[in-house]
Amino acid sequence: SDEKAPVFHPRGSMARAAAALALVVALALPTATALIPRLLRFAARRPPPRPVQPSTRQSLSTQPRAGDETLQDVTLEHLTEVKEDGRWLNSMVTKWLDDEFTAMDVHGEIGAEVERIYVAERKAGTNDLTGLLLAMGAKLEQLDMHDAYVNGWDVANNVADYLMVRMQRETCACSAQPPEDCAGKITVGPKDVKKALREYDNDLARYKLAVEIADGSADWRMVNAVCAVMVGFRVCESDGSLIRDKSCTPEEWADLEGVPDMSDCRDVSLDERMERAFPVDPELREGLDMYAKTVIGEGLYAFLNEHGNQGDRRRLCIVRWLHQLSFQEAWPPVGSIPSVPRDD
Repeated sequence: SDEKAPVFHPRGSMARAAAALALVVALALPTATALIPRLLRFAARRPPPRPVQPSTRQSLSTQPRAGDETLQDVTLEHLTEVKEDGRWLNSMVTKWLDDEFTAMDVHGEIGAEVERIYVAERKAGTNDLTGLLLAMGAKLEQLDMHDAYVNGWDVANNVADYLMVRMQRETCACSAQPPEDCAGKITVGPKDVKKALREYDNDLARYKLAVEIADGSADWRMVNAVCAVMVGFRVCESDGSLIRDKSCTPEEWADLEGVPDMSDCRDVSLDERMERAFPVDPELREGLDMYAKTVIGEGLYAFLNEHGNQGDRRRLCIVRWLHQLSFQEAWPPVGSIPSVPRDD
């Protein structure tokens, strides 16, 4: 028979087990709720990719970019301090693994191997991200990771993401212009809002969305649809149009004329509106930061806050804002309904 056997991803099974364990913890140990976000984050991660030829492999980076650019179009030539970048990758990978799971010696060994492979590949002339990622994944598969909760391709994918962030710092930090991926012009309609109401009706789906917003892989149309509901837009029962329910509109969004386009980083008023919802109390604000660190990892969170561009900061702001409005706990927002009659 020509029918291929299904591919078994051990990480996928572990993710399902983590999700089930999160539910058990929630039901059996109400006082241990601090464990749940980490379990859900583990469950939300994608299965490790299978190695394929560079000509067919699509972009693995979670950084949004304009057009159909793939990793093989991304050059590493801007990263000229090879040894320094290798040491940085070592610390970032080790920090990510320690934050994601728990501190273990094997995490330091993985970080050191990432540094060694990166420096060796760059010295050998590997200057494109695809070539580096494939070499990194293949060589990390040879490393003994039996004590870790990741495999070589998980690590290689994160290395690609970190390098994209690193290159944004090297090439864009001095630019006053917003990045192309934040050009805006993404509108939503009633169908998008209805889809968002369906897709995010469970805790895990909402947590996954927060992860995807933070790492840049989220669909901006769905992000805008979720944010539209959060600021009071509803689908009219009578004619199916999208209208504002003023009773569900937060005060800081009351004067907004239309659905906000959260991908438009040129509109800094959106950040100001979101930040107005944040608590004044430093301890409560720190709680929002802790949630965002849980979503994206403490090391990358700190790096994006310090070196990220406007797009990075916008995504982190959205994650904190949604958490402040209890997006994770209730969907649609408490006190609202999926659709409302038109108020003529």
